[in-house]
Parts: sequence; C-alpha cells; structure tokens
Amino acid sequence: MKIRSILQDYHEICERRYNGDYDAVCMILDLHTAIETANLTDRQRQILNLTYLDGQCFGDERGGQAELADYLGVSRQYISATLSRVRRKLQEPYGEEAEYDYY
Repeated sequence: MKIRSILQDYHEICERRYNGDYDAVCMILDLHTAIETANLTDRQRQILNLTYLDGQCFGDERGGQAELADYLGVSRQYISATLSRVRRKLQEPYGEEAEYDYY
C-alpha cells in the first residue's frame, strides 16, 4: 500500500487499532517509525500533522490544501509540493510496491 493511502485512512486505522486489530497496530507503528526516521523539517512535520494526523485535519484534497495554506500564510502550491516531498520520504521504508491488506 502506498503511504498516501495509509495517511488518508489514518483515523480509520487508529479506530481499528483501538478495537484490537493487530494489523492496524502494526501499520500505525510502522508509520510513526517512518515519520521519526524520515528527517523531516519542522515545517514538513507541521504540514504532515495538520493535513493527516491531527484531529482538525485540513485534508489532502485541493480545498483542504488551500485552507491549510491560508492558515499558515503560504501558497497552496507550497503545501502541495511539501506534501509530495513528505510522502516520498515516508514511502522509502515501505518500498514502491509495499502493500498492506487492511480492508
């Protein structure tokens, strides 16, 4: 599974983890390990958290990126480019064709 899918489904995967789903626990642990080892800048980490991980979640779609850009005082293109770099860094430990079956 691509990292983007894991990030987009993060809250659903967390809910499954709380309900005892062992695969969800592994995915969340792997994701957090990838985040810790990806050498993200503070700004990249902030954008990652606000887009996918925090409760307020601006979201990955264009509208969410525009809202986040306004919130941070940057362009939507900057948000989009930063998210692309972050996802690329996070995908590295998984490999290009890594898959998780979690449905």
